[in-house]
Amino acid sequence: LGMAVGRLTRQGAATGLGMARLIRRTACKGARPVRLRPFPRWFCGEGEAGRVSLTISNPVLLLNNVSHRYSSLSRIVLEYADNALDDREHEYRERGGYAYPLAILVDLETCEGALRRIRIRDNCRGMRSGKLMRLLEHVGESEKKFTPWLNGQFGFGVHAFRAAADRLVVRTKHADESHPQELQISRMDTSFVPAFASALPLAHASPTGTGTEVILDGIDPDWGQDLTCEEMVREIQHHFERLLTRSRLSIRVREVHLSSREEEEEGASASRAPQPVRDVRCVAFNYSSIEGRDFTPNKTVQSAKLRIHLKVADREYEGQRARVFLLGRRINEIGNILSFIRRSKHKQQLW
Repeated sequence: LGMAVGRLTRQGAATGLGMARLIRRTACKGARPVRLRPFPRWFCGEGEAGRVSLTISNPVLLLNNVSHRYSSLSRIVLEYADNALDDREHEYRERGGYAYPLAILVDLETCEGALRRIRIRDNCRGMRSGKLMRLLEHVGESEKKFTPWLNGQFGFGVHAFRAAADRLVVRTKHADESHPQELQISRMDTSFVPAFASALPLAHASPTGTGTEVILDGIDPDWGQDLTCEEMVREIQHHFERLLTRSRLSIRVREVHLSSREEEEEGASASRAPQPVRDVRCVAFNYSSIEGRDFTPNKTVQSAKLRIHLKVADREYEGQRARVFLLGRRINEIGNILSFIRRSKHKQQLW
């Protein structure tokens, strides 16, 4: 059958043989005859004319459904904070550190007790308008997947807002452009206005004026009711634990209370937000505070270094079981990774 299919376009299309006759003709001598039904005519097509292309009738509906793979609003916020860390990763690896402090701010803006808006700001290099447009226009085409030290793979992260917010606003300033570029996209719109020059300056920028501000506007009440400053800090500290040990890196979560008038006047396009009522800096867990014995048998696996940092504690510490990290990001607890547990001698009894 494999031989017959392989010769189909060369022989079958030219001679007009049916699929069943072609298989009988190429069968090995002495083989037991088997009666097969002919393949559908679309299978026998040759070249592009016989191929069927995928068509997505409603890409917005598809994206909105894909975005619901996120289980919480805090995980959605991490997608946008992660972009800032990726933007300066090459600089960190090349220089062995950041040329100037990397500061990421996550503002939770509430009004009358309800979370209305989230701002994620960074003082990184920003984006050119062309890259900003491509980011939202070409879905599923991530440039990061070709760079091994970057975290992005699929190109869907920028659309994560669709699960929990009505609108996404991106304001960014690159060194090659004279003004910040602004782009707004609604969850239900199938098209959007191209990026335009914004008259509003960036409130949080690098020494050269570059940076990016991402705003999730119109948070759904069902998604926003459980996100607190403490929960956001906890999620960041768990996910970026190894990265938070870097010097000159700061991630802060701030809680901002808006009155009804301020919320109406400021809006998502405001150049500045009111002063926060809470400001918490995220820090890495201090393993030296755990009493016990260190165990670090580092190994090389297929030319890649596997760094192991384990500590056998004198007692159990809640939320501090052994975990796996990739590129400084938390993947999962070892006990929850089935591929590891299947090869482990003591399985969940130990992990």
